[in-house]
Amino acid sequence: MSVAVQNNVSPRAVGLVCASALLWGLYWIPVRALESFGVSGVWTALLFAVSGLLASIPLLAWGRAGKIGWPHIAGALIIGSAFTLYAIALTYTEIVRVVLLFYLAPAWSTIIECLFYKRVFTLKSLLGLFLSFLGIVIIFKGELPLDGLGALGDWMAFAAGLCWSIGSALMFSSNKISVPAMTTLSYVGAALVSVVCLVFLGEPISEGLALINEHWRPLLLVCALLAVFYLAPVTAITLWGATVIPPAMMSFLLTIEVIAAVLSSAVLLGEPFGLIEFAGTLLIIAGALTEVIKNRV
Repeated sequence: MSVAVQNNVSPRAVGLVCASALLWGLYWIPVRALESFGVSGVWTALLFAVSGLLASIPLLAWGRAGKIGWPHIAGALIIGSAFTLYAIALTYTEIVRVVLLFYLAPAWSTIIECLFYKRVFTLKSLLGLFLSFLGIVIIFKGELPLDGLGALGDWMAFAAGLCWSIGSALMFSSNKISVPAMTTLSYVGAALVSVVCLVFLGEPISEGLALINEHWRPLLLVCALLAVFYLAPVTAITLWGATVIPPAMMSFLLTIEVIAAVLSSAVLLGEPFGLIEFAGTLLIIAGALTEVIKNRV
């Protein structure tokens, strides 16, 4: 796959993706809401995946026909994997760490564009990569713990960002794609990865099922409302953006989520956000900003 990157991106696409990014920045709120019922970890991701899948299926009836190739299918499934890994990470470690590790995605997207989309690797590209990685080093004070639950959450957030970059690169196309179909496929991927994680992470299946059975009425209401009014539509907008906006620029636009997530978690949860986190955030966003300079959007 070798496609030249387009620089003329419509303001409408940019605006919609920015709006979806703001909403994704609040994704941690429903994730933590399920914790009030005792549901967390992989079970949260699984409930969201199944709910999003059920809500997205009816959209297929209103979807426009479009050319769907194996790269688009693979891209949607991989993006679904990113959704699951991100949701699990939010329950395993601090929100600030999850969001910032995920948003190394612009760096991965730049590398992918250079390798597969005929993008020339310039000094600005190098600067963007350097700033992103430096931001992570500062946030972790030069250390990334390799043991414990927090470390697992960190690695999942890191993997989620990588999956997003790969998936959005596969989705990017000049062809008209059925967004409802891609949305449904993304939740198929999310559900599959949730099941895999449930098995390999060793979370007690019987206890999880017992909790869901005990609180099934409020959980059903919360998941249904969330899926219909949040997960399905916001995912559809995001995936549509990934088909018309180059991967690195798309990853940059979604860094608006960093601001929404970090500020909302600091205000509502009192999570740590001092000078170190502030400096790391600025560096990661600055790295992504190199995309704006390059594409003049």
